Amino acid sequence: MRVIVCFAAAVLMFASRAIAVEGPLRWEHGGLLGPVPATDTTTYPLRIDKPEVNYALEVRAVLKAGSGAVRLLAPDGAELYQRPWGTRLSEDLVQLPQMRAAGEYQLLIETENAVGEWRVRVVELPPVARLKSVYWSGPLLMVVGLAFLLGWHWQTDAPWRWFAVGAAVRAAAFLFTILGALAFHLTLRDSLEDSLPYVSFLAVESGVNGGVSAIAMILAILLAGIAFSTLRVSCANAVALGVGAGAGEALLSGVVTTLGTGIVFGTGPKSGKWLVRLAYDSALTPLLPLVEPSKFTCVIVCLMAASGLALLALASRRWSPALWAGLLLAGLYAGIGLTRVWSLDGAASKWWILCGALPFAAASLLALSWMSRTWRDSMAGGDAPMEEYLRLFDEEDAAMADVSDE
Repeated sequence: MRVIVCFAAAVLMFASRAIAVEGPLRWEHGGLLGPVPATDTTTYPLRIDKPEVNYALEVRAVLKAGSGAVRLLAPDGAELYQRPWGTRLSEDLVQLPQMRAAGEYQLLIETENAVGEWRVRVVELPPVARLKSVYWSGPLLMVVGLAFLLGWHWQTDAPWRWFAVGAAVRAAAFLFTILGALAFHLTLRDSLEDSLPYVSFLAVESGVNGGVSAIAMILAILLAGIAFSTLRVSCANAVALGVGAGAGEALLSGVVTTLGTGIVFGTGPKSGKWLVRLAYDSALTPLLPLVEPSKFTCVIVCLMAASGLALLALASRRWSPALWAGLLLAGLYAGIGLTRVWSLDGAASKWWILCGALPFAAASLLALSWMSRTWRDSMAGGDAPMEEYLRLFDEEDAAMADVSDE
């Protein structure tokens, strides 16, 4: 447990340093449109001093009404980029053609009765050779998964079958999540998107998806606890299920990420769009390959705490721990989703994702410490693992009854 606490503290310090690093954002502008009907063209100067460098242009516009377009002109008047805007969301991320010369370029925003908001960014891209460092992301994800599996087995001697059950539980929860998300999309999504500002809609959608994911995971854990009563015998077994769930997901993600990275760098022009996205993320995110392993560290810690609390509730037949487990996972998933929504308007560094995960990972460490200490003391005193927990609740109930009688 001390190793996990120290590791989480190191991730927190490292993430705070990475978030503070300023990325190579060369130009950014945005604004609100409407609500007064108007046809307008606004010109913004864009100074390019290093034409030999590759640049990416990111465009995002959310219009409730009307239409518009963005155009980029070279100093000699040649059009380098053009993108029309329609209602709702318009997004694009492209690598600009090689600049012919240094000078003042012109960005034109053309609108016709448009109501909404827009933003344009110009980012200096790193050389392609530097992008291959992202190859480390997949292997590091697998290292994180294996470290939790081997570490928990070595510390507690929990049977390997409970780790396997945890991986199956995560797969079942994923299926439950798909069903819940599908129900949301078929019933409420369109009406919410029409009635709310786009960013607010994304925030609500993140909260709903977080809640659905948490309910699905807790339901799958409880079903596993009902099917395998031995899971409820000890803290080590209960938490092993969460380790298996999180580590299995990390291992699978590591394999997929490694294969995907190989495809992106191995298919030539067909992967150009992915390379631009990768270069854009690398430009704005220091040490990008460490982001996903750090995020999965937080996720696995939360799954460990949630599985322990949910199985504790099932064994003791007191459902408040399961409620706390659900709130913990809902906050984790919603927090990660909300930081991604926030990056649409401001910070684009992937390290901001950890701002939504770290508070819940810290709370999970406290829950794990409490469960480990309580269950271990019960075993040392000769009690069955649940007896001490139940006895404490019975004593509290008896004390409350005495107060009521008085």
